[in-house]
Amino acid sequence: MRRCGFLALVCVLGAVSYQGHAAARPSTRVAEIVVENLSPVPVDESAVRAFISLKEGDEFSRSALAADIRSLEQSGIFSYVQAAAEEVPGGIRLIFRVKARPRLRKLVVKGAHRLSERRIRRLLKIEPGDPVDDAVIGAAIPAVRDAYRKRYITDVKIDWQIKLVPRTALADVVLKVREGRPALVRTIRFEGNRVFSARRLRRVMKQKRADFMSWITRAGVFVEDQLEEDCAAIRKLYLDAGYLDVEVDEPEIRRRGKYVEIVIRIREGRQYRIGRVSVEGAELFSPEELVERAALRPGAIAGYAEIMKARERIAGAYSTAGYLGTRVTP
Repeated sequence: MRRCGFLALVCVLGAVSYQGHAAARPSTRVAEIVVENLSPVPVDESAVRAFISLKEGDEFSRSALAADIRSLEQSGIFSYVQAAAEEVPGGIRLIFRVKARPRLRKLVVKGAHRLSERRIRRLLKIEPGDPVDDAVIGAAIPAVRDAYRKRYITDVKIDWQIKLVPRTALADVVLKVREGRPALVRTIRFEGNRVFSARRLRRVMKQKRADFMSWITRAGVFVEDQLEEDCAAIRKLYLDAGYLDVEVDEPEIRRRGKYVEIVIRIREGRQYRIGRVSVEGAELFSPEELVERAALRPGAIAGYAEIMKARERIAGAYSTAGYLGTRVTP
């Protein structure tokens, strides 16, 4: 009996000790959430709370707090996020400290000539109303540098300044570009040309080669956008000479330090001459009359420009007669 009584006494004492400990434990519920703004940019507290899942009265969870910090960081609105939890009477106080990014009001680009301001804006992918700071702009600048490199301008320097608009959450960004010296064209070489000499082909091109005065006159400065027009001019030269199957490949650009070499490959094809000239589908005029108006002589070179002139002469005959919608297809 004594042994059983001793055991019962121990059990009672243990139960009393546990209840007393449970009553002394502080509450782990969220008692208060405080938002502190560490930046000069005004912050609406509701904008911060919108990314916080924990609410007053919720059971505190460190994993939930970590998730809320990630949510604030990933919003892109804040450049700095830090949170702390401290015990207070009634539970846990959560303190969220943030630095807000201002929103872009306007972007000004200065010093850009080889790339248009519109092109630079598209490359930056920053629109009015977007959050901006040094990190955001710094991450966008490489796309602009790459665009300059593709134009063979490798020593471009880009700086920026962020100007906060007083008493607002807005900022203006001024982008300053120093383009440096562009590449010069040392040689323009052709492959596959037999009908026309390299000198004759270069004469129809606007892109010129550099000479000893290029650094002053800018003659021979490499302009990549010009090459498409120049290739079209070369192709037209062949077409007008009757080489209707000519193909002009996209130029190959070879970088050699501060110079570039341009290689243009051509497949000339064969030359065509006028054979028999006939007209189909004509009712207002006789085919013989229209053939005469076309003025294309059998045996003459089938130049593209001459064929287009013949087409215009026939269309002109119909226009004079009041048939303005007539289509003439060679």
